[in-house]
Order: sequence, then C-alpha cells, then structure tokens
Amino acid sequence: MPDGQAHISRMHRGLLFLLAAVFTGALLSSCTKDPDFEPIRNPGTADIESAHGQRLGNDGPARVLLMYMAGMNSLDSYIRNNLKTLTEHYIPAKGSNSALLVYCRFPKNGSFRTENESHLIQLSLGRFGEVLQDTLQTYSADTRAATASTVRNVLRDARAAFPTGQFGVLFSSHGTGWVPKGYYENPFYYEDGDEGFSWSSLRKRAAFRPQDAPVPYVPRKVDPSLPAVKSFGEDRYNDESYQIDIEDLAEAIPFKLDYIIFDACLMGGIEVAYALKDKCGLLAFSQAEILAEGLDYKTLAEYLLKKNEPDLEGVCKAFYTYYNGKQGDYRSATISLVDCGQMDAMAEICAELFEQYRSGIQAVDPNRVQPFFRDDYHYYYDLYDILDKAGASPQDLSRLNAVLAKAILYKNATPYFIQSSGFPIKVFSGFSMFLPAADSGMYLNNFYKTLSWNQATGLVR
Repeated sequence: MPDGQAHISRMHRGLLFLLAAVFTGALLSSCTKDPDFEPIRNPGTADIESAHGQRLGNDGPARVLLMYMAGMNSLDSYIRNNLKTLTEHYIPAKGSNSALLVYCRFPKNGSFRTENESHLIQLSLGRFGEVLQDTLQTYSADTRAATASTVRNVLRDARAAFPTGQFGVLFSSHGTGWVPKGYYENPFYYEDGDEGFSWSSLRKRAAFRPQDAPVPYVPRKVDPSLPAVKSFGEDRYNDESYQIDIEDLAEAIPFKLDYIIFDACLMGGIEVAYALKDKCGLLAFSQAEILAEGLDYKTLAEYLLKKNEPDLEGVCKAFYTYYNGKQGDYRSATISLVDCGQMDAMAEICAELFEQYRSGIQAVDPNRVQPFFRDDYHYYYDLYDILDKAGASPQDLSRLNAVLAKAILYKNATPYFIQSSGFPIKVFSGFSMFLPAADSGMYLNNFYKTLSWNQATGLVR
C-alpha cells in the first residue's frame, strides 16, 4: 500500500471487532470435494462469501493461527488489502502441520445499512501454487463481529475444527485499549454537563452498558493530511457501533491461547495485558496508534506458521523495521512483546509503588509524562515514566525495571509518532497506563475501578 494511503487506528477498553466475510484479488479455489462443501467455481474472481458449508472435525496441525479481522468499519479497504498481501506470500500447504484460519466481516457493497453473512475460512496452498479456501462455518447476516458472543463462538468453532496443536489469534480492527466502549469517540455522552448528554440517575446506577449492547456511532476524527490509523474492535451497522470492553473480551475467550497479537491502535496497556494474563501465554501490541497499513503481512504467516515454534519476536521486529525505514510522519511505530506469566509480578510491584507514591501520582503534571496519544485522548501514558515523574526513588525504579525486564521480551519505538503533529518518544517501558491526574471524568474513573488491573493494584480509589 503506498505511503499516501497509510492509515492509523484507535482502540478502547471497548475492543471493537469488525469482521467481514469478503475479500477478493487472490487466487482462491475450493480445497475439498466433500458433499457438504460448495466449491468456488471461478477462483480468479470469487470471494469468501461465495463459499458455504460445514467442514468441522479436521485435526492434526501442530500450529494454528486464527486471524480475526474486523472490517465492518472505516478499515474495510485496508483489511482487505492485508488479506490480499497475506495470500501473495507464505501460506501453509494443504495437509501440512500448520493451519491458517480467517474470520472476517466486511460491509456489503460498501454499505453499513446492509446485513452481510460472515465466515470462518481455512486458507492453504494447493499443489499448483493456488490459494485454496475451505469454509468451515457460516454465520448469519445479523452476527456482529465486535461482540463477546461472536468472539466466543468463532473461537469455539475454530478449536472444534482443529482440536490439537498450538493456537494463536491475531485481532485486526479499530481499538482503544482499556477505555470503555463508546467513550473514546464520545466522552461527553458518558460524562455529565456537555452537548446535552446528561444521564438519568437510573442510568448512572446502571453504570456500564450490557456486554453485547451497541453504542451510538460517532465518526472518528480524520485529518486527511496525516497518515490514517487502525483502531480495534468496531462493527458498525446503521447508526450503531458494536464494540467489546477488554474485560468482556477476556471473558469471551473460551480456552487459553498460546499468543494474541493486536493489529489495532492503543492496545499496549498494562490494563490490557493484565486482563488477558490467564488467556494467553504471549501478547504483542502497540502502545500508540498503528498506521492503517498495519503489520507486515508479507512475513506474518511465515513467522507464525512455518517454523517449529511461532516467532512472535520476529513479527514485532518486522513491524518495527518496516516503519522505522520510512520517512516523515510515516516513520511511526511502537511495539512490545509481553510474557503474560509475569503479570502477577507486575501487579505486585506496582501495587506497592502506587501506594507508596500515591500523592506524587495524583500531583504529577501530565505534560511532563511520556504520552502515547494524539489530540486530547489522554488515557495512555508510559507506566515507568508515571512513577519516575511521581518521585519514585532510584532504588524503587530499579526494582520496577527488574520486573519489567522479565515481563517485556521485546520492545521498540521510532523516535517520533506522527512527527508533524504527534509526539516524540523519549521514554518507552513497553507498557502504557492510565494517569489519574490527567483530568479524567467521574464516569471514566468509576469505570477504571472495575478493571482487574485496578482491583489488583489500587491505582484509582
């Protein structure tokens, strides 16, 4: 994708999953003649939604990658291009010990007012170099990709199809980390006293929206002169936006994964990692936004499926190297790889330091702390830098660094993020975190108290 089309995304504690059931441009054909599978007749032009059937029960691969691609949003064309790029490079051969699965949902004919089926597909390489697709499951047109129930169902179906072997998931869409669904785009709707959006006392007591309920759709701010960004977890239909809170996402994952990769903005928070600590072994994500072009899909499947073990560090390094080689605003990237087995140790040291330096954390000037956000979305600061600017002693910072060194297996960042209108990156611990002193509202603070990270550490009281 040309630099001029690069695109950046955002993400909340509301993870929004937009997945679509159509991508075109690759050489796709049926990979089975089973009677319950309808083969694609024209492999040069067919797309995923033209294939139907059930083919669960396949087993044997040592490695399985599910790409959960939420494209029922403004990232439609970018995610389609990612899939096209993927199919033009390494794909596991049919019958090999690796399986590449794709769940995707896109707008039909570019419309967000038309329902569209979605599908769980297996992609593999045929004997003559053609990319084969096998539809494992079809989901009804009213299925929303960005709901906890759909995530749960798709993962269960994928695991039923491939019950053995390592299993990893890549989530691609809009994203806003830990922030509650809907809040990032429209905070005044949730906080009192602005734009006419004042909640009744009944809604205040209810506090937070039901798990799969939509929020009002609000277009994201876009400056056409700047690179576009890729957020995670949004499924748009009419004037509603379906998103997933991070704790709901964690609850929806029905079995422990070997790894999770977020190709989505602002997911690289300690709040996200702690919520998912019992759901995956390794976690790769970005602290800032991600340019809409996303990860390096030329090498992605090779790093995750070709080797004896998935190479998550290779995926992270390829992402960083690609963007660090660009110029100007497009030289923009943050990435880290987390050992989720170290999250309890992170919570233990942070709980101690949050209590010891509570007054300093409350009084710290946000303008002196390393940010990972643009505009006024002040929900993501560097974890280490918060404690440093709050007055933590060199000895305590050294203890924190020792735990960070075990938790962060790889990290890297470009010198700036969107140099012309973003921010320099001078401190990079590998985790972002909420800064309570950054002028947050009552709703947001009360919501933060519900996070498992806050319950373990007491950052916000």
